Amino acid sequence: MDEPPAPDSKRALSRSLERDHGRDLASDPAAVATYVAQLAEELAQLSRRGGLTTLAYILDMARLEARGVAASARPGHVPDCDDIASRSP
Repeated sequence: MDEPPAPDSKRALSRSLERDHGRDLASDPAAVATYVAQLAEELAQLSRRGGLTTLAYILDMARLEARGVAASARPGHVPDCDDIASRSP
């Protein structure tokens, strides 16, 4: 199993988010989840083009989960069918 990211890796992610979005997003779970969803979508497309269908599928699942997390973190959020479906086992 992979080890958790080293503190330097966490700082690097925070700096990357800040550089890409102009503020410290690491302290905003909804913003981080939105960013992860965007990255996962791009990686899934790349994987699909490279013929890595299982990896593309897993990245699509990560994208859906991240979108659900981002949506549910918004104030006043009322779950809809997509939220419920993304949380089903």
